[in-house]
Amino acid sequence: MTRGQTGAVTSLGYAEIRGYGVANHPNIGELRVGQLPLHVADPRHPEDEEDAYYIGSITVTEVESFIPIDVADESGNTKMSFSIGYGLTFGQNETKAIAMSILDYSLEHPAENHPTSDEEFVLLHVDSVESTGFISHLKLPHYVTFQSLLDGIRKIKGGTV
Repeated sequence: MTRGQTGAVTSLGYAEIRGYGVANHPNIGELRVGQLPLHVADPRHPEDEEDAYYIGSITVTEVESFIPIDVADESGNTKMSFSIGYGLTFGQNETKAIAMSILDYSLEHPAENHPTSDEEFVLLHVDSVESTGFISHLKLPHYVTFQSLLDGIRKIKGGTV
């Protein structure tokens, strides 16, 4: 989801809490923006973390959301509890990180017939590389298959289309 397009992640996170998923309105427990160091392992000794080379740092946004859930106790009574959703994005992007934490919860606690609980649905729809590539392929010449379809329709109708 980190690679996913911000608008798509936000839209699916919004859909999740607006009734098209299982998550209730979350509360933000921790929201942090900061720098993380980047190290590259020494190719001669990749297992030795102390020999890794420091190459710089990156800005990230991290969030932990508390999502209210109902839990049955040993006597069968329902009590409110909380579960946690987690999000981490590159750069400073609080909105995407929060939406990601909602989707994280939904994917970790899937419910049947909810698209935001389907890992393939979420990951393919937020990935702008995947979705752009698929939509762009429609520009390619499909005239052979389209012409075949038209020929079949002409035969059925007995005329020209």
